[in-house]
Amino acid sequence: MTIGENIKRIRTSHDMSQEEFGRIANVSAAAVSAWEKDQKTPRMGPIEKIAAHFHLKKSDIIEDQERIVTTKDTLIDLMAESYRVPVIGSVRCGPGGYAYEYIDDEYIAIDASLSPSKTRGFRIEGDSMEGDHIFEGDIAVVKLQPEVENGQLAVVVIDNDEGTLKRVYMQYDPMGALVRLTLAASNPKYPPRIFSKEDINRVNIIGKVVEIRRSV
Repeated sequence: MTIGENIKRIRTSHDMSQEEFGRIANVSAAAVSAWEKDQKTPRMGPIEKIAAHFHLKKSDIIEDQERIVTTKDTLIDLMAESYRVPVIGSVRCGPGGYAYEYIDDEYIAIDASLSPSKTRGFRIEGDSMEGDHIFEGDIAVVKLQPEVENGQLAVVVIDNDEGTLKRVYMQYDPMGALVRLTLAASNPKYPPRIFSKEDINRVNIIGKVVEIRRSV
C-alpha cells in the first residue's frame, strides 16, 4: 500500500471524517484528501502525530502494509488488533480540549460495533459506585460523547479537574431548558452532587459507560 492508502485505511477503520483526522495531524481536511489520493506526501511531523494518537509505529504509515490473510485464525487476529483501545487513568479539561492520561501499555478489546476512535477504557478509582457493583480497579468501557440520557452512567469532569464515574440525572423546565443536573453515587456514604442552572457548565460529560470489566 502507498502512504495515502495507509492513511485512508487508518482513518476509515476508526470511522473518522477527513476533518476529524486532520485535527489529529494538525492539517486541513483538504490536506488529508490530497494525501489519500497520493497527490501530496505528508511531512514527518503529521506522521508522528498520527502514529502517537493511534499508538502505531511510523512504519505502519509510511511502509507497504499489504498483508495476505491466508487463514481464519490470522483474520481473527487482525480483527482483534483493530478493536483494541487504550485505558485512561485520568481525564481533565483544558483550553485545547480534553487531556487524557493513559496507563502505559494497557489496552482492552472492544466489541466490533464500537468505534475504536470514540471508545476508551477508564480505570475506576474509589468506592463511590459499589452499589452498582462497580469496584476500584474495574475498567469502564466508555463511548466518548458529550451527552447521555437521563439516569445513565457516565464519566464526567467537574471544574475541569480529574474525571469521575457517576450516574447522571437531568431536570428540565417546561420550555425544555436544563435547570438541574445531579451526579449520583450508588454508595450511600457519598451524597449526590447537585448543580443548579447557573452551575451546570461546571460539569463536562466525557462519555457514556457501555460496559464494566471486572478487575481480577
